[in-house]
Amino acid sequence: MGMTMSTSSKLRLLDEAGEMLEDNIARSLRKNPLVKITGDNLDIYVRTGHHSLDRHSKDLHMFAANIIFSRVGNV
Repeated sequence: MGMTMSTSSKLRLLDEAGEMLEDNIARSLRKNPLVKITGDNLDIYVRTGHHSLDRHSKDLHMFAANIIFSRVGNV
């Protein structure tokens, strides 16, 4: 047995999670302003062996970001 969600429900949950994350980061920054923010860009080109109307090569563009709080800043 599996469960599925509608696209609108998924987007609503992602929006709520993003707002909670922003609030948590803002609260943590007030307590400890020493942070390091890192990011990494990843571009991938996926070639298809046989091209058709449904199958074609794809360009994938992804970005990952991290925020790291210093443990020393709480002292």
